[in-house]
Amino acid sequence: MTHFKTEKAVLRQMAAGKGGDRPLLSLGAEQVLRLGGMLEGDPHRQFDVLVHAWTELVDERKSRKAVRSVMEGQFASFGVRPEPWLGAALKATQRVERTTRGQHHLYVLVSDGFGEDGKGLGLYVGRTKYRPETRFGQHAEGLAEFRSARWFRKDRQGQKHRPLALLPSLFAHLNPLSKAEAELLEVRLVEVLVAAGVPMSRVGGPRDRTADEMEPEAGTFGDTSAVTA
Repeated sequence: MTHFKTEKAVLRQMAAGKGGDRPLLSLGAEQVLRLGGMLEGDPHRQFDVLVHAWTELVDERKSRKAVRSVMEGQFASFGVRPEPWLGAALKATQRVERTTRGQHHLYVLVSDGFGEDGKGLGLYVGRTKYRPETRFGQHAEGLAEFRSARWFRKDRQGQKHRPLALLPSLFAHLNPLSKAEAELLEVRLVEVLVAAGVPMSRVGGPRDRTADEMEPEAGTFGDTSAVTA
């Protein structure tokens, strides 16, 4: 199998939610660095591949500075910088398992605007009866924002955090599932991410299942009570 076919096969495996936390293990460094460019126009999959590539090349293989510099440049194309906890977050969420099937979905999206330079990343965990891509679009437009989403979108200094992309590798293996289990695992994913080393201030989503946390409120862009998550 040619290098190109091998890379395409790996991408198909990842798109299907398979491959675990090291789907790029069999690829050489140059192949890994090429993958992001093969997904131009699909920010969700492209950013997901970047997280895997960073985890594989920097965390696992301890690649030389030149490779790390290329990776940093790829993140910079999104206007952000990679975080040291990306690999740990990926591995931790991969270990979470579901026990039901249903019509609800969990999702994890990545946002920018954190840190003193505004280029740090944060993660938001949510659940929805829609496809995660549809829910991401609502987040991007400021629609149907829950209390936890409003808190996450804007910090105490007024800095807005822009949703960049979904990270399917952190949630696709859990979908679809029942509403009851989605509620439980939504909280569980938040706990898992914090335990994996993601700063608590950079993890959005419900900390518990209290009623006020689950009720939608008017978002930054006005009253969105007609839109349901």
